[in-house]
Amino acid sequence: MKILNKNSLKNINSNVVVEFWEDVYKLSSKTNDLSNNIEDIKNKINLMIKAYERGKFIDELLQSNLLILRTQCLDLEQEISGSKSRSEIGEKNEYPSIWTYLWAASGSSNSTYGPTKSHRKSLIIANTIFKELKEKLNKIEKEADPLEIKLEKIKAPLIKN
Repeated sequence: MKILNKNSLKNINSNVVVEFWEDVYKLSSKTNDLSNNIEDIKNKINLMIKAYERGKFIDELLQSNLLILRTQCLDLEQEISGSKSRSEIGEKNEYPSIWTYLWAASGSSNSTYGPTKSHRKSLIIANTIFKELKEKLNKIEKEADPLEIKLEKIKAPLIKN
């Protein structure tokens, strides 16, 4: 049980605290969705690569584009969650991920003073990272769509969604 002194609640606006928590929750939820979307496009591109390998004709530019998109997906996956291989051996990631900043922003849950400047700054950084990751994902998706048509041209098997 926490004991609050009367000064700890003096300058707290409960609406600000609730709004901050809602923002942290919403961004966390959107980040989960983004992570799932990255996984989906990665799987789709892997299927496209397999379809290419089974195609009747060769198109080196198509193959190159598919491999580039796969690399971009893997890079994006690492940006959002950090390095899987580093985490497997207990090593810290080179750079903090969006989850690091969301965790730091959520630290205000145990604060009697509401969100601090540090909590707010972490949420701002997490929002910025989210926007960058979302833009990168949108770019990958836009580049992947026309490649399905090119797969049809080389008589590759259809990809089922």
